[in-house]
Amino acid sequence: MLQLHDSYGDEHLPHSVFAVDGALWQGVNQGYEVLVRRIMTTGDVVDKIPLHELPSALAFGFGSIWLSGLTSPTSIDRWDAVSGQPQKSFTVPAEIASMDDGPNAMWVLGSAGELFRVDPITSALTGTYETGTIKPGVVVALGNDVWICDCDFHRIVEFDPASNKVVRTLSFPQSGFLVGLTDLAGATTLWLLDPEAATLTPINDQTGTAGQPIGIGANLHDATVAFGSVWVAAGDKVLRVEGKGPTVSARITMPKGFSAGSIAADPKSGDLWVADCGCPIQ
Repeated sequence: MLQLHDSYGDEHLPHSVFAVDGALWQGVNQGYEVLVRRIMTTGDVVDKIPLHELPSALAFGFGSIWLSGLTSPTSIDRWDAVSGQPQKSFTVPAEIASMDDGPNAMWVLGSAGELFRVDPITSALTGTYETGTIKPGVVVALGNDVWICDCDFHRIVEFDPASNKVVRTLSFPQSGFLVGLTDLAGATTLWLLDPEAATLTPINDQTGTAGQPIGIGANLHDATVAFGSVWVAAGDKVLRVEGKGPTVSARITMPKGFSAGSIAADPKSGDLWVADCGCPIQ
């Protein structure tokens, strides 16, 4: 296990580490706001992009870094993911809550439930839709659909880009936040993490049905799907959860004083990175 200590910290900033195209990106807020790019195998910093402000949402896609809220609540700045140079700035007619890249578009979620489709080539706004959500927290583009988590109200909305409309609204006892990634085997399961109830619930993206929730303890901060499992950053531990069941198949104890708040995995190198957010451990 490699442990890295440098001046680039993400104090009380969960979900701030990302594995993208063989590079490790970290959002930093200690002393300054910046994005740093690290070598995946060593963790060495090879580039940094000063932001001067923490973005309200961050996404990687189509060779770019997409950051919202740097100049206004409705702004999006697009940066080249290799050179770190700015490419384009534009706005959408809503305060931005979340962004995610789909197969053919960048999807932008407004704080009042507006959903915007952005052309990845021109950065032009090509569609505006209503999702019927009240206080949406995150948008997840997975497979052929776009999922909006209205998690404070225990709902997940499925939006179909082919028909440009909401096709399903799912209700759950759990709240929390939504994680969705395509695994190495091609599986596209959604995962609902509920920090308050300390549960992880799989959701079949084809049927919309929820699997059996699994209790995984307190301090839930982040999760990623990789190597056939879900990996959960949970303060003093990282849990490996197998989808069938689901069951906790491994518990990795973090070093004393370390609080796992962010997690990223690179399938190509087989590397798993966990960042210390300094979050209180309950």
